[in-house]
Amino acid sequence: MRAKMGISGHRRPLILAAVLLACLGTARTQPQKTDAAIPPNSTIVFGGSVSDFGTLTLNDGSVIAFAPSLLNVTITCDHLIVNGKAEIDLTRREALPEAPVKPGTPTQAGNDNAPQNGQNGNSGQAGTKGANGINLVFKAGSADVSNGALWINTDGGQGGSGGPGGDGAKGSSGPSTCTHNANGGNGGAGGAGGIGGAGGDTGAIWFSVGGVPPLVPHPTNGVSPTPRPPEANLNGAIVIAGNPGPGGSGGPGGNGGPGGEGHGKSGGVFCTDTGSSSGSGGPHGANGPNGPPGNFTRTPPPNLSIH
Repeated sequence: MRAKMGISGHRRPLILAAVLLACLGTARTQPQKTDAAIPPNSTIVFGGSVSDFGTLTLNDGSVIAFAPSLLNVTITCDHLIVNGKAEIDLTRREALPEAPVKPGTPTQAGNDNAPQNGQNGNSGQAGTKGANGINLVFKAGSADVSNGALWINTDGGQGGSGGPGGDGAKGSSGPSTCTHNANGGNGGAGGAGGIGGAGGDTGAIWFSVGGVPPLVPHPTNGVSPTPRPPEANLNGAIVIAGNPGPGGSGGPGGNGGPGGEGHGKSGGVFCTDTGSSSGSGGPHGANGPNGPPGNFTRTPPPNLSIH
């Protein structure tokens, strides 16, 4: 009886010790999550597409922005704390797209034949579409926003300007003869400016706390840039709101081509010609229309993985 008691008395501590060592070994293999705090009144630009934190704290005036090269971003944290008015800005911070180059001027007709009107200028190219807002998946295990409010800005960017229309070609003069001098040809019309680029779409977003269904974007009207919504100034609020980008401005029309030169009377006793006039300059091309605004994105982000 004592022998059994002795054996069982030794085995139990050995078993517990083995379990404890196994637990310690498992804990050491798990990476330690880093806590992060965004300082007040400062903007921190995240350069990576995936970030995982223990506790993420945003303070009054804090803004989390992202490198413009990123298309899809995932942020996870065990606990989110918001103190004051903070923002996650999904606007792609990059310069407006440059307008397309101006088309070349058509070749002028030769002066050896009957005068001809100049060719019309080529139309300008359409502007580039504005940048879409960055897509965000944000999952927090828990959140404390009792002392602040968070706005997730999903704005799209403005479309690029349309390209300028090309200039019209010059009218030809035609030959000068002893019997007839025709008026110069009229200049070609300037080409129409290109349509402005469409505005960028709002970023797609999935924002969830504690595994509950995601927050729904706040309805908005108009185009970006979007001012901070009044609801995002109330303690305890998490507001998703943004607008698509406005369309780019239409490109300017091209200049009309100059008219071809006329000829003065050749003179001479036997010449029956008379002086002729220069052709009229071509009309200026019409300015292109502004591009359409972008769209509201209502589909989940492409980087969303629900597990």
